[in-house]
Amino acid sequence: SHASAVHRYSLFLLRDSWVADDVVQETFLRAWRNWDAFSRVNNHEAWLITVCRNVALDVMRRRRPTLPIDDKVEAQRFADWRIDDAVTSRLNRLSLEHREVVFFVDVLGYDYATLSEVLDVPVGTIRSRLSRARDQLRENEVRGVDMESA
Repeated sequence: SHASAVHRYSLFLLRDSWVADDVVQETFLRAWRNWDAFSRVNNHEAWLITVCRNVALDVMRRRRPTLPIDDKVEAQRFADWRIDDAVTSRLNRLSLEHREVVFFVDVLGYDYATLSEVLDVPVGTIRSRLSRARDQLRENEVRGVDMESA
């Protein structure tokens, strides 16, 4: 469902279940307030994810230095998607822009065109970020980087 995807994305970005829940609530409140725009778009989930991203980034900008990280959520945020701890550790080392494209493409199954709309970047940028992210993930795996001490 759209709500599930929005919640998973919010939790993915914020790593704090309480703050993520607030962002989801604000996302759907904004959707309701902008019902005319919402009802005219073809891909409702992508539109909601875009709103969620904007709300979450605003929260991150305001609270980043003091934003607590819920260790349980951090340890389990990929568990629902059956991603093992070693891969999760490598994903957490990627920059936000690289982690995001992996999340959208490999976890939520977004196509490049939809993701281009959500992130407001060209499709070529999506491809480039995804390629770089996957290269970094493979490189860390091959090198056997100890992600806990890195």
